[in-house]
Amino acid sequence: MSSSVSPQERQIPVKWLELFYDLVFVAAVVTFSDALTHAPSYSNLVWVVSAFAIVWLVWFGTTFGFNRDHRDEEQARALVVVQMAALSTFAIALGEGPGEHRVIVATSFAVILLTLAGMNARSMSALPEFASFFRLRVGAFLAASACSLLSLLVPLRVDVYVWCAGLVILAGVWTYQHATSRGNIPPIDEHHLSERLGLLTIIVLGESLVKLSIVASTGTMDAIDIEVALTMFVCLFGVFWAYFDDVPVAGLAATRLRRASLFSGHLVLQVGCVGLAIGLVVLSEETTVRAAWTAASFACYSVAAIYVGLALAGLGGRREPIRALTVLRLGTAVFIACLGPVMRLGAWTDPNAVAFIVAALMVVHGGIADRFRDHTTVAAPAEEPAAS
Repeated sequence: MSSSVSPQERQIPVKWLELFYDLVFVAAVVTFSDALTHAPSYSNLVWVVSAFAIVWLVWFGTTFGFNRDHRDEEQARALVVVQMAALSTFAIALGEGPGEHRVIVATSFAVILLTLAGMNARSMSALPEFASFFRLRVGAFLAASACSLLSLLVPLRVDVYVWCAGLVILAGVWTYQHATSRGNIPPIDEHHLSERLGLLTIIVLGESLVKLSIVASTGTMDAIDIEVALTMFVCLFGVFWAYFDDVPVAGLAATRLRRASLFSGHLVLQVGCVGLAIGLVVLSEETTVRAAWTAASFACYSVAAIYVGLALAGLGGRREPIRALTVLRLGTAVFIACLGPVMRLGAWTDPNAVAFIVAALMVVHGGIADRFRDHTTVAAPAEEPAAS
């Protein structure tokens, strides 16, 4: 069976229900970015990025449910609404920090997994020829949900092992299905998935700009607020230019490894966008030179993550040749990651200047990438098993 349904074969638009579902991701982005902004530390950074990744994976699993089953009926809406409520509670509780709301986190996550099990059960009825695929996933989500609830019955420092057991079950089932299957994985609606990933990227870009605008308008407005807000706008335009002229139109590659690169690249890209907003917010608020330099360097690392994500996402498409664009993106990532620490060595340099230079580099990158894309083509979809 074909690995993807081309836009010419099926162009089912994104449903209003899916756009409504995205509201919960908006709330999660705000919650996690606020948590890191108010307590900027490396331990909190690891916690927030991990929480963001969990919510992102839930969004991704739900999006694949929409991708396989386009029915918008009472059962679908009930599952979506229940998951949205649980996911909102889960994100808010996680934003308070590790171990702060153990019962809420475990219970809400168990409900989230149950809704994913329900969505896969619905897909099993919609695509009976892939019943074994969905049946195994339903079992995995139910087992992981049980582990989440079981974590409440064990001592505090032991519950992490129960959580890991649930995650191992999910990862093990996914690995088993994609390492051993031979043509029994459901096809992907390529047009729908590309649009959903693009919409999520727009949401993250918009939330990053909104967060910075809210902070800039709080209290007394001064020159630095305007400068940082304009800088953020230019940076996000650079991301928009580099992403939307390329990734959504490049489709999905035939091999599963490259498709995994596409999906993971979006996660890295979107984490980088949120990190850039946080770095610029902290930069606009800090009054000491040392703290300002730390914020500027963090913003540089976040932009580097954006271009690493773009490189990974680009490798997951059908654009060929992709080597020049990949080298450009990785080279830009390395250069900008080193920019903050190197400029810090010059006592004459203002930390705000780093943000201005990064913004200019991102626009220049968009123009160069455009030139490179002029010498590439997007191949037709291949006839290989899909990865979802």
